[in-house]
Parts: sequence; structure tokens; C-alpha cells
Amino acid sequence: MKKMKILLIIIVVITCAGTNVSGIIIFDSDDVIQHGDFYTEQILVYDASSDFPTTLEMTGGVINGRVFCYDRSTFSVSDGQIHSGLYSYENSTINISGWGDISDDLIAYDLSTINIYAESPVRRLRSRDQSVVNISGGYVAELEGYSQSTINIAGGSIDLVVCYGDNISNIGGGEIGYLYAEDSSIINIYGYGFAYEHYEGIVPGREGYLTGFWQDGTAFTISLATGNDVTYDHLNLHVVPEPGTVFLLGFGCLALRRRRVLR
Repeated sequence: MKKMKILLIIIVVITCAGTNVSGIIIFDSDDVIQHGDFYTEQILVYDASSDFPTTLEMTGGVINGRVFCYDRSTFSVSDGQIHSGLYSYENSTINISGWGDISDDLIAYDLSTINIYAESPVRRLRSRDQSVVNISGGYVAELEGYSQSTINIAGGSIDLVVCYGDNISNIGGGEIGYLYAEDSSIINIYGYGFAYEHYEGIVPGREGYLTGFWQDGTAFTISLATGNDVTYDHLNLHVVPEPGTVFLLGFGCLALRRRRVLR
């Protein structure tokens, strides 16, 4: 069964790669891609067995071929360059941190997870099927959610967030340029001091903008793009306590506890 699965994966990789395939490199045990390494081949990451998930780290180097991750493998990129796309399938995990440069598509499929932590720039990130994307740092030019995927944004800078299908996006921090939603997608915004201004057709392609504050007190402004649906109708605004309120509540609970102890 395992051999058959590997054969099918290799066929998919070759099909996706087109005529520019110079070979396939397989990582099925823990390893490191580092400064000075240069790959023109397609990279395939999977587990040798279900008891031993593979961890591949990229701390430098260049990959010109595509990278495909399967099973419960983990591919962590802290530096280096990937020029032809990075894809996660099944229950695999991709971690992007440091200054790794992803100049082509980054796509999550199935039940896989992609985490973006730091300054790494990503051109286009897509979350499909029931995958999960977590962003707490870095820069993403375009972020798209499809099907029943989930996107969690707590930080970082994103030019455009687009939601389709039954995607659920949760936003509680970061810098968001534009939001667009259609179908049955839902966008949850967590903050306080919300205000919405509708453009009423004054600015082409924009239906208005939302302002407010994240829970840490950082002000934000997000433009809502217009299209087949009204993006604002897909928003759920969740009011969270302001930083000062959280402090006062904590101080009040402490004072009450001290009073009970003294009694």
C-alpha cells in the first residue's frame, strides 16, 4: 500500500512539474537543506512510516523545483529561496519563518496546516479543502481561502484577503489592505471601536472601509472590495475588551481575592 501511494505521488509530481523536471529528490527521514545547497529537482517530503513523521528544515540554499509535502511530515523554512511553489497535502505542516523567500504559490490542501511566523515574503497563499492557515507575521501579497478551509490572522501584513465557498477567516491583528468575500464564507473580526463608512459607488471596486482597534490597542483600517457579493454582509464583528479594561478587570479580581483572603 505504501509503495503504491508513493508511486501515485511521484506520478502527480511529474504531471504538475511539466517538461522541466530534472529529477525527484525524496526526503523520508529528518534532514536539513542549508546554505550552499542547490536543487533543480522536485522535492518530495513524506513519512517512512506512520510512527516516524519526517522533519525537513531549510536554513538556506535554493530550490528551483516544486516542493510537495505529504503524510504528517513537517517542512520548516527559516531561510533560503523556493522558486517554483510549495504544497502541503494530507496532514503535513509547513512552517515559514525568518527570511525564507517563497516567490511562487504556497498552497495547503486536505487537512494540512501552514504557519507563517516572521518576515518571510509570500507572493500568493491559498488554503483549500479543510486546511488551516495561521499567520502571525511576515508579508503575504494575496491570501485566498476556499472550500471549508480556515484562516487565522493575528499579525503580519497582507495586501488582499479573498474568501470563497465555506471558508472561515478569523482576524484579530495585523495589517490588512483589502478584504473580499462571497458565497457562504464568513470573516470574523476581533477588536473594538468599530466604525464602517460606505463609499456608495464613489470609489470603483470598493464598497467602503472598516476602522477600529485590535485588542492590543493598535488601530487598523481595512478597505472592503466589491464584487459579486457585498463583503460587509460576510463580516461578524466581535467586540473584545480594551487593554485598559482587561487591566482593570484583572486588578479588580486580584483586589477581590485579596479581600477574601484577609477575611
